[in-house]
Amino acid sequence: MQSRTSTSSVAPGRGTTPVDVEAVPGRRPSRLTRLRLIGLCLLAICVLGSVAAASASALPKALIDEATVSGGTESQEAEIATAQGFEVAVVSDEAWGKMTQAEFGEYQVLIAGDPTCGGLPAGLVESAAVYGPVVLGTAGGRTAAGNRIVVGTDPVFHDGGDYTSPGARGTIIRDGIGFAGKLSGRTGMYFDASCSDGIQATEDLEILEALSNGTGSWTVDGSPPCGGNVSLIASNPSFLDLTTESLQGWGCSVHESYPTFPTDWSALAVATDTASHPTCGVDPNTEESACGEAYLLVAGTDVVVKSGSIELTPPSATNPVGTDHTVTAHVTSEGNPLAGQTVTFTVTGVNEGAAGTCEPSSCVTDSSGNVTFTYHDTNGEGDDTIKASFTDEGGSLQSATAKKHWGEGGKEEPTTTTTSLSGGGQSGPNITVSEGTAVTDQATLTGTNAGSATGTVSYKVYSDSECKVEVADAGTVPVSGGSAPASSPESLAQGKYYWQATYSGDGSLNEGSTSECGSEVETVGPPPPPPCTKAIGSATFKAAGEKAAITNKLYTEPTKKQKQVLVLKWENGANALKLTRLASAVCTVTAKKAVFDGLGEATLNGEPGWTVKFKLVLTTKKHRFAVHAKITKPGEETLRVNGAATSVSSEEIA
Repeated sequence: MQSRTSTSSVAPGRGTTPVDVEAVPGRRPSRLTRLRLIGLCLLAICVLGSVAAASASALPKALIDEATVSGGTESQEAEIATAQGFEVAVVSDEAWGKMTQAEFGEYQVLIAGDPTCGGLPAGLVESAAVYGPVVLGTAGGRTAAGNRIVVGTDPVFHDGGDYTSPGARGTIIRDGIGFAGKLSGRTGMYFDASCSDGIQATEDLEILEALSNGTGSWTVDGSPPCGGNVSLIASNPSFLDLTTESLQGWGCSVHESYPTFPTDWSALAVATDTASHPTCGVDPNTEESACGEAYLLVAGTDVVVKSGSIELTPPSATNPVGTDHTVTAHVTSEGNPLAGQTVTFTVTGVNEGAAGTCEPSSCVTDSSGNVTFTYHDTNGEGDDTIKASFTDEGGSLQSATAKKHWGEGGKEEPTTTTTSLSGGGQSGPNITVSEGTAVTDQATLTGTNAGSATGTVSYKVYSDSECKVEVADAGTVPVSGGSAPASSPESLAQGKYYWQATYSGDGSLNEGSTSECGSEVETVGPPPPPPCTKAIGSATFKAAGEKAAITNKLYTEPTKKQKQVLVLKWENGANALKLTRLASAVCTVTAKKAVFDGLGEATLNGEPGWTVKFKLVLTTKKHRFAVHAKITKPGEETLRVNGAATSVSSEEIA
């Protein structure tokens, strides 16, 4: 098994010092190494919201491998899962590696997160053959596959602790865990490959192969361009607030990409600046086409993939259980029917891996560019996603999906309307936001025939727990294929509010229903403090017995007399970085912490031409100070300096 190793780095004229080395694939080694300072200070973010009237034993459970996150129970992944209503257990990697399939089967979602840019731990890798079948619904008491997502980047390192604000870089963590843990009675998985890069390609593949049951194979590009050119090319109700803008421009938006992958997976987003462009699709938000290597991938239900070259009809349908269903793939080139193209069909969901028959039997498109696929429901009531794919003349994979619900049909059945609030970067049945924050409500319909529901959903806001005193009408939206858009955003004054959604019914297969009053509560507090403008002070650190120090005098909008200063020294002063020009800076403050983000030019040990991207974090309650810096130069090895001081006297971010 490949692993990261400790080596030595020698500064000019100094002795050897052990450091943790993570080489950047494809870069020329230099005399400098990337240093990770021990003692990263992770800040606990207050988890707002609870599941009303539910005991801990009634909550769905989430399991986290401690070695894959930063901060254990205070990690972003743990806080997100808790806010989404999961009872969270964090276990050591050693304990994870010894778990049985029956033990994994007790959890609705397994989480391997981002340890702020790190590798894949041994227990997670070596037990893939144990938990993989559980996730695929063939072991551990599970009979149907759960939703799966793979993330080929390190969002925790880049998001600055923000996974809640609109457009936050941490949105992929929040939405990804929500998708993986969406299906009750199944075990899903959120797998972040983080910064395993090409160093652990074998380990990465071992995990991914254990989570796949489609045809085709995985390949890993461990050294995609360290840029920020990416695009969404698929959608799912769990990813409604994920955008291309929230994923791109990270500096290193992509650490691992996957040129090929099994048919039960779909690309959620691609890196568009890779040398090859094997996967194409349409951005669900902009309707623009994009091609590249997939780096965010999903497998499971309700995945919607569009392409300008292939269409699957009907896009959604409901059939009685135990019957057949037929879809038609229509393949085109520049709008014209394309004959002679082999189309691959894959079913995920309640009939995961189902085989079917094509017409023509070869699954090759006819003169009209069409080929049909028919399969049988053998597993009863539930939902499927059907994917049709072909490889175009440029060698790129083009795909489209359709949704299928299996229900009794034929008569009007009861429905249940449940809801979830979103605003201020939070989501759940109960949220607390600042005054002036726009909040929306999202209704979800369930029931025997809910997958085919039409009609409308009306959203209301009340000031009392009996939902009698209306304070806002948040709109009425159409229901199509069982899905309803969110309400209009509402910004309310300070106080407590009770949201309620009412489904009209469709007069044929689905009865109307109303969400329970008091099941979702919005608490509006005072507005947040204003943004900060400066970071001034100094601090010292200890890392592996060695001294590190920082001196900073930084401003977001300096006057002519204010000089920008950033000096970072480590290895007892053997290495020193000095800022020569601050290109951009953003300072933000919350009730718990203040953060100064900056990007600029610097010298390293007197050598010009380096770029430094840094983040200074100061807690407002415990007065802890953390430093994160990424130092790069074309042709040189990338350095990462991360450290924290728990006793700080002079640092101020205000």
